[in-house]
Amino acid sequence: MVLEETLLLHNEEDADKFVSFLRGNHCRAQKITDSFFFNETLVTGPIKGVIRFYEKAASSASAAGEHPEKSAGLLELPVLQNLKSIRDLVRDLMSRFGAGEIIYTTAEYEEHKAKTVSDVLERLKSAKADDPSISGIDKFRKMIAEISPVMDTVIALDAAGWVKTEPDGIRLVQKNDPEELPVERRVQDADAVDRDALKEFNLTLHDHIYYGTEIRLVIDPRIHIACTADEVEEALEGLEVDEEGVDTLLNNLNSKSVAINSVLSAIRKAGKCSIEDLIEKMDDVPLETEDSKDKISAHFSEEYVTSLVNDLRKIGLIEGNDRKLRAVR
Repeated sequence: MVLEETLLLHNEEDADKFVSFLRGNHCRAQKITDSFFFNETLVTGPIKGVIRFYEKAASSASAAGEHPEKSAGLLELPVLQNLKSIRDLVRDLMSRFGAGEIIYTTAEYEEHKAKTVSDVLERLKSAKADDPSISGIDKFRKMIAEISPVMDTVIALDAAGWVKTEPDGIRLVQKNDPEELPVERRVQDADAVDRDALKEFNLTLHDHIYYGTEIRLVIDPRIHIACTADEVEEALEGLEVDEEGVDTLLNNLNSKSVAINSVLSAIRKAGKCSIEDLIEKMDDVPLETEDSKDKISAHFSEEYVTSLVNDLRKIGLIEGNDRKLRAVR
């Protein structure tokens, strides 16, 4: 069925909310639970070792004329500069505060968080690079590395048990050697990682496998006459849903409405129409445009027209057999 749609949502509660919206518009949807799994490999160990490991890989790559930040098999984010910034900030905190002291008040930390989010959004919005030859991922990598490391540092300290979050702020639990702060960074290609370097810098690879479920909705073709794209977009706002799936669904609602209107228009003009005649009419359909002088034509395959007619019969927009098709409205 060419008018049947699907959409992935990440939890059943949000799926039920969208199904309720569809039912309120007299459109049915079937819920199907799909399973998935994915894995990620992390290089873990003291920050001094991860930095030296990254430096060694980058140096070897530069000597070989390769991209220095891709050869280590590490994901590009966070980059070496970011790791060094974290280490340097931990050094500063350990030198200025004693065990049991507040290193950031709640107000100070919230201010850092707000500034970090603001910086990220502003940099993403402007998307300007000093060097026009820098690729998109390089640009994003550079952006992250330049942003204040306070949030990354507190997250790492908390994971290591060096600090704890209290109502008053972030409290230092114990003073430790900043070089020994445990960190982990994602690996793109475990096979590309230098195993000897891992041993040299006292690092390990940790592979994580995650299993989960998501809800796939199979939506009745009636959605194309029951809801507008704007109404669907509004109903999905705030739900945990596959973003690419939303884009596809909204695009389908808009583009398939052209097909539906073209078929109904052709049948109405003929009064009654056989499927064979309709297929011929739909081979080359000029489309009217309001704001453009350009010509636009739509071309529908025989299989698409046949399937579309069957769907339109099911939702009550077409009546009759293949010899005498009639548009209901």
